[in-house]
Amino acid sequence: MKPLAKPAGTEHWQRVIAIPLLKCLIEDQQSHEREKLIALRDLVFPRIRPCLTLDYEPADSTPAVGTSYLWGNPDLPTDQEWPKVAECSDWFSAKDQLPQEQHCAFLGQFRFADLSETVLGRELPTSGGFTVFSITETDSLGIHETVVRHWDPEQRLVRFEPPGDLLSDPLGDSCNSPKPPHTIKLTDSISIPDATSLTYGAMIPGCKWNEQYGDLYSSLMAACNEEV
Repeated sequence: MKPLAKPAGTEHWQRVIAIPLLKCLIEDQQSHEREKLIALRDLVFPRIRPCLTLDYEPADSTPAVGTSYLWGNPDLPTDQEWPKVAECSDWFSAKDQLPQEQHCAFLGQFRFADLSETVLGRELPTSGGFTVFSITETDSLGIHETVVRHWDPEQRLVRFEPPGDLLSDPLGDSCNSPKPPHTIKLTDSISIPDATSLTYGAMIPGCKWNEQYGDLYSSLMAACNEEV
């Protein structure tokens, strides 16, 4: 097979219009029939969604209240309290085995205005933002659950100091302990469904790790973020 010509445009633009995914399918023609690859493409490509990749580095100074950053201390509306385990998700069906009054770790916050220049940001509100918390238990359950809090632009935000149980972190062996703030850089990218999951496995069949397209689909998922 002739080598692919170098596509036009910047690497960033190529990734957003799914050039890396197309390259994976073209280069796999020796392993699968062309018609079957076309059928797989037609199942996957309509389900491509915009997403953001995130790079971060230590902040030179304390972030301003209401801006986007990771770790440090959170900004919450004045009528809210620091979230606890009882408010968390329950993806592992084991949350009831955790102390419900334990406070959650602060992961980061995102101001919608900081996302407005991205493709994904066009689908989001133009003002306000959201804050992400989590809890990690490492000793017996090995689980990780999250809480997402949204704030509206008319709400006044204040910076919270971490509760004492996060400083001692009895659950996470320092996983939940406060960390220094980091600034973030967001870049447009794309994502495809996890076809190994129960939800999307039926929609995009044959893509689990031990199935016909398992290796190819793993390559497609990796190609969403790799350099072109």
